[in-house]
Amino acid sequence: MFNRRRFLEGKLGLALAGAWSTVRKAAAEPAASTSTSSGARHSANFTPSSKAFETSSDHFEVWGDGSHSRSFLYADDFARGLIEVAARYPAADPVNLGANDEISIGDMAREIAAIVSQLRGVKIEPRFEPTGLTGQPRRNCDTSKAMRELGFQSQVSFRDGLQRTIRWYADHVHNAVSSHP
Repeated sequence: MFNRRRFLEGKLGLALAGAWSTVRKAAAEPAASTSTSSGARHSANFTPSSKAFETSSDHFEVWGDGSHSRSFLYADDFARGLIEVAARYPAADPVNLGANDEISIGDMAREIAAIVSQLRGVKIEPRFEPTGLTGQPRRNCDTSKAMRELGFQSQVSFRDGLQRTIRWYADHVHNAVSSHP
């Protein structure tokens, strides 16, 4: 016999475990990433926040020409979305969780440079490496079902999420192991 409560409790447990794993990964390595309906994270091939902090020069390298774009979802929004799906959407049907904003990697790198420059008190800028790997030109998901079925939309703006991530990194960088010499 089907037990809806057990089903939802199990689904909620998986969602919480997935959310916690995502939050832990985001905290351990604040990489540029997008999330999909499966919860998979796709790296944008660099960790600009850490590179911006670790550079001893006036720039940090960003792979590609900066024109490729991604949609970013802050970890807290992702965790909240997983819980909403687990608690209120019992169908075996994918739901994309994401933000509606799509931003170029170039704009993101310049934003990171501005925030890190302010925190460090030293001006740095991104330097684009056009021969570096960039992946797909665009990566963004259709979140209309999440909005229609659950009323879910991201609450943390790209800029606010980026500032929170960089602030977290600044507060914990002394605990980090350098990603490159």
